[in-house]
Amino acid sequence: MKRILFFLAVFTQLNETVAQQFHSSWSYVAFPQHSRTSFHESVETLDPLTVNIPTAKTHRERYALIIGNEVYDQYRLGLPRVAYAVRDARAFREFARRFWGVPEENIFYLENATAGLMQSYVERLSLILRTAPANAEVYFYFSGHGLQSASDKSFLPAAVDNDPLNSGNGNDFRDMMDKISCSGKLSVFAFTDACFSGRTRDGATTLAARGIRYEPVKGSLPERVVLFAAAKENQFAFSWNEKQHGLFTAVLLEKLRNSPSGTSWNDVVNTVKPEVMEKAARMHFAAQEPVLTGSPAALQHFKQRTISK
Repeated sequence: MKRILFFLAVFTQLNETVAQQFHSSWSYVAFPQHSRTSFHESVETLDPLTVNIPTAKTHRERYALIIGNEVYDQYRLGLPRVAYAVRDARAFREFARRFWGVPEENIFYLENATAGLMQSYVERLSLILRTAPANAEVYFYFSGHGLQSASDKSFLPAAVDNDPLNSGNGNDFRDMMDKISCSGKLSVFAFTDACFSGRTRDGATTLAARGIRYEPVKGSLPERVVLFAAAKENQFAFSWNEKQHGLFTAVLLEKLRNSPSGTSWNDVVNTVKPEVMEKAARMHFAAQEPVLTGSPAALQHFKQRTISK
């Protein structure tokens, strides 16, 4: 009997020890909470461009629509991948959140979006913006391929399922800007890093059937919309492979991060343009000149603004 009681005591103690070890082990391997903070920290660790971004106070009247389309090849419609497009968008999201103080709930973010999904996000954001104050601001960013509509040659930020030879289901840039600016009632600052020449960011031809030609925006934009585009008509928007970003995006965000808070957008534009042109010539032996577009009043307002106002 004593022997049986001894073994029972040992067995009980062993069970308690195993249970404690199991509980400790489970706590250690438990799946982490996928909070926004942990995600942003992982992005910051992976991408040097998002390290040491100056932090602004939160502005409840600021919004952002950010799209990074990269995996066009999965639909086999003639457009290849756009190198680093998703990485571009993630970096721009970090700047929207920290540098411009856009609240997390006001950031509308898409990766590898279809035409329907892009349209849905534009519609939902425009619905919210109808009740926004008159001083509300929207930061728009797109990285990916660009197309032109067959009818009027207007600019289409290409969804991953857009057919380059039949762009009828595309999202027209001017229509997008009209909706999110509430027909010119709100300020929109748009930035596009896209290839519109029918070529990849390394300059390789992607479409044998017909080339895609690009005008940054044909026709007028809504009154309070400004567009800073990566390249002029018939130029390529190249990558900066060392940075693992689009060339325009890398130069722009580095300039913003390293400039004093009182720097004007006019100074940024006048610095970014020649630097992109010089690096495109050295890295790719080709021309790439960023273009700033908008109404005279909108351009004057934009250029006089400080970058982190």
